Amino acid sequence: AFVSTPSLFFTLQQNERGSSRVLDCDRALATPEEGLVYYDFNEPENLPQDLKGAFHSVVIDPPFITRDVWEKYAQTARWLLRPKGGLVIATTVTENAPMMQDLLGVHPNRFLPSIPHLPYQYAIYTNFHAPELAGVNTEIPMDPDELLAQIQTGASKAETR
Repeated sequence: AFVSTPSLFFTLQQNERGSSRVLDCDRALATPEEGLVYYDFNEPENLPQDLKGAFHSVVIDPPFITRDVWEKYAQTARWLLRPKGGLVIATTVTENAPMMQDLLGVHPNRFLPSIPHLPYQYAIYTNFHAPELAGVNTEIPMDPDELLAQIQTGASKAETR
C-alpha cells in the first residue's frame, strides 16, 4: 500500500499495480479501477474493508511531520498490514527518529534523501534491514553516521529524563 505517496505508485509498471493500492486525499486520483483509494488521514480506518490486513508492506510519506499526524498514519499502517505485521517504509525528518521507533518500530537508514530547499534533513525509515539504504548519498554534504549518532544520543538523553 502506498499511503500519501502517489508519485511512487505511478512509477510502478501497469502490470505491477494489480496487487497495490495508493491511498491519497486527491479525489481526482480516487478511481478504484486504477487501484486508487480516497484517504483522509483524519479518519485513519475509514477505508474499504477489503483493504484491512491485506498488505505485506506500506510506504508512507505524510504531508506533515507532527506526532499527531504520524499517530494517525501509524494507525492506518497497522490496519492495512497483515495480522502478523509487515514491512514499513516511511520518510520524515531525522528529529522524528525516537517517535518513529515508538509508533512504527522503524529506524532511520544511512542513505539520506536529497530534498533541496527544505530546512530539515529527511531520512528513510524501515522496520527491516535494507542493504540498498545502507550506502551514503553523495548529494548530502553531512556525514550520515554522525547525524544518526546525534539522533541516537538525543533519544538516549530523552529516555533517561
